[in-house]
Amino acid sequence: MHFAYHMTCVNLLAQNLTLPVKLTHIRAGDGIEPQLLYVEGKEEDPPVIPLTAWTEKVKPEHFPSEAFDCVIMNPPFTRRERLAAISEARRLDKLLGDKVRGKVGYWAYFLAAADNVVKYGGKLASVTPEEFFAGGSAESLRRFLFLGEKYDAEKKAYVKRLQRWYTPLYVVRSGVEVAFSEGALYRDYLMVLSKGTENTSRPLTFIILKKRLDEIEDARDVARSIRSFAESSAEKLQTEVFDGIKVKKVKQFLDKHISNLKPIVGLNVIETQELLFELLDRVAGLPTLAELEKNGTIAMHYYNPGQYLSVSKGVEREARLLFATRYGAGGKWVFRIIKEEERSVLFEEKIQGKRFKMPLEALVRTLRTYSGVKHIDITDEEEYAIVEPNYIPNDIRRFTGLINPTKVRQATEDIRKAYDELAGDLLLVRKLQIPSPNIYWLAFRSSNRVLGTTDRINVRIPGGLEPEPLCLYLNSSIAFLQLLAFHIETRGAWIRLDKEGVWSEIHVPDFWALKEEIRHSAKDIYKRLGRADVAPFYDRLKNRSSEQHEIDLISLKMLGLESWENKLNELHSAIIAELEFMLKTLNTSKRFGRKNTKESEQYEEVQETLEWSTEV
Repeated sequence: MHFAYHMTCVNLLAQNLTLPVKLTHIRAGDGIEPQLLYVEGKEEDPPVIPLTAWTEKVKPEHFPSEAFDCVIMNPPFTRRERLAAISEARRLDKLLGDKVRGKVGYWAYFLAAADNVVKYGGKLASVTPEEFFAGGSAESLRRFLFLGEKYDAEKKAYVKRLQRWYTPLYVVRSGVEVAFSEGALYRDYLMVLSKGTENTSRPLTFIILKKRLDEIEDARDVARSIRSFAESSAEKLQTEVFDGIKVKKVKQFLDKHISNLKPIVGLNVIETQELLFELLDRVAGLPTLAELEKNGTIAMHYYNPGQYLSVSKGVEREARLLFATRYGAGGKWVFRIIKEEERSVLFEEKIQGKRFKMPLEALVRTLRTYSGVKHIDITDEEEYAIVEPNYIPNDIRRFTGLINPTKVRQATEDIRKAYDELAGDLLLVRKLQIPSPNIYWLAFRSSNRVLGTTDRINVRIPGGLEPEPLCLYLNSSIAFLQLLAFHIETRGAWIRLDKEGVWSEIHVPDFWALKEEIRHSAKDIYKRLGRADVAPFYDRLKNRSSEQHEIDLISLKMLGLESWENKLNELHSAIIAELEFMLKTLNTSKRFGRKNTKESEQYEEVQETLEWSTEV
């Protein structure tokens, strides 16, 4: 990038205009190719030679044999798919394919390539996107940097190949802006890593800035304060400009939660962070949902309408239109549930308001939206999807767009097959905006098997585990604190609670070891609250509602944390403080952020790579 090259030269010269400077070592070129470096010499345009050849020819005093003490970068966050040519993508795969895999942004290749020139004991500092800590596609890079693992294509597994790793020393995030980069819509961080095998017990210094960058008068003074805090014995520090906390047992956390590192960097309030670390330490020995799935106790699935069967490609629109709404008008829908009778359901179409009946055997039970669903127990209160379209009157099919019989048939086959194989006993919320007056629960239970669509996670319980206590626990403040820690941040208060890396990381009670009286108590509470009309989830937390207190209390007992009963008020306050910070950040970003910039578009694109691949 020649413009960036010229600006770099100008900026370096501007540091001291009286100092004679030769900038022959500043070049415009490929920053990813790991084995090529520019050689300084007398030539006006120094040649490019392999790094190995260079180190063999130059004298030790000209080039340190262990490479560079520090690499600092602000890599491009643009998506890999924007590479100019297929050949360029193939070149990157050949160079770094065992370190960087999947749909990941340009930035990941820069971090991986930098390892070639950072010496042991050296530092790697970077502006880093949210994706690095939480993205499924970035897991290969995290494994390479933090665990010394590379991907073995033949074994189709990660293999320990390096006896060294990087230790995170500092992570800085803004508590008042979404990102440090101007006009950005998504979260980024400042990160400093140390390369080597020493000092792995050193805590991570996590900093939350309380002022915008342009409001900080003396950045050097702030940096000195942060370094002084890192070198001190203090556990935390709160100043006018920043809050800081020491994160201990980082290596253990990296080993256990490499699929999602957000808990060590993802919260805005120091008190919430402290409470989280204490909770994670107390429940470390309990199973996670991922472990329950691994041993066959539960199975978790996504369902994207029209994308389950391979023969259904191109029928996503028709499949979505076949899902009728009961609770909300959000999204694209054409059918609304008016009334249920003993063996039939009365529908109304959206365009002309015409009504028609369908027998139950032509429908499957679904939930297309969680917004406005007030009951935790949705048995016989589900929504429906149509799987026998011939019952829809022809005129209604015409003006609702369900006119291609082949596509409609394929769409109904997709829905029916997904219902047979994926419909669950529980549904988990996947994407939500908090606080929201229409969010009442994070997990729903139905005695009928029910199929959730795109923003729901279907949880099947083959047998042996009672779903009611699990559903109750997943709606507790204790579970929600963990979800806040692992969540994927999108825009402002919008968060994603994906199956991989978020819900899967949640520690749950050991239900097989529960005392009988605790198990019965949990089922009784579920029965009483299952159809109760309660306040929205945020309001229950903020107002310390009796219903939420009851759910939290039995959840603590199921976890064996009865001693935390006196912490419930503190827990609710910490969660509310965190959510209010999220809203504050959103409002600040709206006020100061630029809209419709190319940079914002790049951030919009890179955020899509935070998706995990799924089995469906």
